[in-house]
Amino acid sequence: MKKSAFVKILTALLALLLLSSALVSCQKPAPTPPTGDGTPPASDGTTPGEDTTPDPTEGFLPILRFAVASDVHFVDEACVRDEKLQKMFADAYAYSEAHESYNKLDGAFFAGDLVDKGTPLSMERFFTALATHAKEGTVTRAVIGNHEFYHDAGNTVANFLTASGYETADAHLVVGGYHFILLNPDRNGNGYSEEKQIWLAAQLSAAAAEDPTQKKPIFVFQHHHVSDTAYGSADTWGVPDLYGVLSQYPQAVDFSGHSHFPINDPRSIWQGTFTALNTASLKGLEMDLIGVAEEKIFPTDAEGGWSSSSAGRADGGQYYIVEVDAQNRLLIRAFDIVSGTEVITPLLLEELGDAGKFTYTSKRAETEKAPAFAVDATVELISSAATFAKFRFPRATNGSYVQSYRCEVYAGTRLVNTVYRLDCGFLFPAPDTVTLPLTHLLPDTVYLIKVYPVSAWANEGEPLIFDFKTDASASVTDIQVFSIRYEENGKATDTISGQQLLYTATPTTVYDEALAQYVGVFDGTYAYEYHDFHLFYEMLDESVSFETYIKIQATPTSGYVNPLSNQEGGGYGFEYTSGKDMCFYINVKGQYYNVRTKIEENEWLHLVATYNSEELVLYVNGIAVDTLELTGPVKPPSGKATYLSIGGDSSKTKSSNLTTCTMATANVYAKALTAQEVAELYKPYSK
Repeated sequence: MKKSAFVKILTALLALLLLSSALVSCQKPAPTPPTGDGTPPASDGTTPGEDTTPDPTEGFLPILRFAVASDVHFVDEACVRDEKLQKMFADAYAYSEAHESYNKLDGAFFAGDLVDKGTPLSMERFFTALATHAKEGTVTRAVIGNHEFYHDAGNTVANFLTASGYETADAHLVVGGYHFILLNPDRNGNGYSEEKQIWLAAQLSAAAAEDPTQKKPIFVFQHHHVSDTAYGSADTWGVPDLYGVLSQYPQAVDFSGHSHFPINDPRSIWQGTFTALNTASLKGLEMDLIGVAEEKIFPTDAEGGWSSSSAGRADGGQYYIVEVDAQNRLLIRAFDIVSGTEVITPLLLEELGDAGKFTYTSKRAETEKAPAFAVDATVELISSAATFAKFRFPRATNGSYVQSYRCEVYAGTRLVNTVYRLDCGFLFPAPDTVTLPLTHLLPDTVYLIKVYPVSAWANEGEPLIFDFKTDASASVTDIQVFSIRYEENGKATDTISGQQLLYTATPTTVYDEALAQYVGVFDGTYAYEYHDFHLFYEMLDESVSFETYIKIQATPTSGYVNPLSNQEGGGYGFEYTSGKDMCFYINVKGQYYNVRTKIEENEWLHLVATYNSEELVLYVNGIAVDTLELTGPVKPPSGKATYLSIGGDSSKTKSSNLTTCTMATANVYAKALTAQEVAELYKPYSK
């Protein structure tokens, strides 16, 4: 990208004017380089597998130090985010004041999403906290992000200025002789207009004109990543608006947030035509997952688990401490809020004015060592049954930074599934092992597993290979492929895979004393979704059973609703009609067939439907009420509707035909249950 001629002309004119004008300044004289070796305290949080020699901190004597964070997401009432901000300041001061040669924290800067909903109260609370935690001599400054526009977009900037006490939203400060430029988004928080770009270009030009060496860093802060630079800037989390301006200044060091992607991923620093750094978040971590199509996924535990939904994500929080020495070199350190540990080997940035000498470029993808497991790495079987198994394997800590693991599952020579697990190197302390749950298995079958370690740049190491045999089927529960467990606060989990279910709108769960469990209360506006259900289609094409314990609480005025279904363009599921018919539909060889019975509202019913390639049977409260002779394989859904909906039916977007009901049980089995097995399943509900 190149800066337009219009921008260049205006930049030159504005630069001439600004050279003689007063900057918004917190100017103080640069301190005399201190004596001593200047070596900061040793870190116990360096990334496994990284080369830590030579020590970049050796002989580095700071003359300026500041902290950088983003995405704090304060809300109207005090919560854990208040505690994280307080701890960030406490830890940053503890680090600074214990330093042997320079014990000041000169500044603390925040790159947007200071608050979660943009309310005046949450903004006031954030800036009150800044004033409370920052000590005298520490300059604090923040910019807004996109979340500040969520409450009252038209008055966002005015509310920001009122809460902060700033004279202007955008600012150009000088701290310790170094320039700090802070830019706020416009376009309702979605980007930076040409007017903003012109302003930034003028500030950069004025700052650069004061430095005849052109090697003195100029620090820039804005919320959105510049597209295709630092980690998190791909897809919708980056905007291209500022690239052309910043590219004119190789001494520019740009800090941005927005994505919440972890700092300790080596892609978090990018050097091309300038330097860009991803600032992570004080709220919680999010990330990409190499090999998975989603733009963003959410870590859920310390075992490698993840979800496409933010519900239940793992907590976290990271920030930078940046130091400058008299040679205009930067030493960048990153810390974890929760544990207080350092999370990367410190980065030493030299020759900032010469892009040809940049160290942290895209060439790292070509030169990095492939990740590797230890030679004596072994796999432990934690548990197994007829259709699932769970293993534990050691993290690959040799070679480059490991982002994730691609786990191939073979039955004989046929690849039947690929499972992705996170490495959890973003947690501190990081676990020693990763777990691998497998849930798409056939009874009494030998499987071969290949676990490939995958680096941040998608380079793969040699796989860890092992095999095992599933148990023979011994009971009904052995052939379950899905079973819901409702939890507090509207959450629900598939107990077979351990995955937290996605959902639409805001689900509700309540504790039922009679059943001694949580149940889902569906009001016709939401459903849960299990998006791995398509992995079972081959297992379910000739023999399948659906089970639910349900109380229908509203009959549709026309058409039908679906309590538990996956039948968009194929598949199977329960359907309840305006005529009070409870049906079970199944698509065999491209045509839908059904069994049905009349039911009443507000009565608990145990429903089971079975298909064995000979007949389709519907059971109510343990009794067969309708049977249909039927042969042939099930035609599965296709496209984007290949998920199981609990409370609705699958569609090409989100769940549709939503049901008003209370539901305690939702199970799917890779077998046509017998009448005796159905009766046994009903027994707990018949008392």
